[in-house]
Amino acid sequence: AAQDVAEARVDAQEHVADARTEAQDEALEAREDVIKEQRDVQQDVAQAEQKARDAELEAQQARDNINRTAAEGQQRVAEAEQRATQAPAKAGTKIAIAEAEAQHKVAVERCDTLPENQQQQCEAQADAKLEQARQQARGGTNTAPEGGG
Repeated sequence: AAQDVAEARVDAQEHVADARTEAQDEALEAREDVIKEQRDVQQDVAQAEQKARDAELEAQQARDNINRTAAEGQQRVAEAEQRATQAPAKAGTKIAIAEAEAQHKVAVERCDTLPENQQQQCEAQADAKLEQARQQARGGTNTAPEGGG
């Protein structure tokens, strides 16, 4: 009986030792799992932070693109408004020059009806009036002097 008790004690001690070893192994495994999970969580957080930075950068780039596009649009509108403002003046200049040229042609035709000794002087006056009208038209004056002479 004493031997059975001794064997039972040895068996119990071995069983306790095995249980302790098994518990220590499981605890070590659990710690490793915790460390792995912590690493995974840190990586997930780092990835999420990077995605957030990337998203913020994309949003900033989009805002920059919007601002640049708006500025370019405003510039184009301003240029179009300027062209629209200048168009009547340019048209007036062209009209004034065309009128002066037409009057010049009439004046030259009239000069051709004069005696030969007066034709050259008449044409010179017509040419001078044409040049004067062109200069006035380009200078912003839309009225040209009347031709003839």
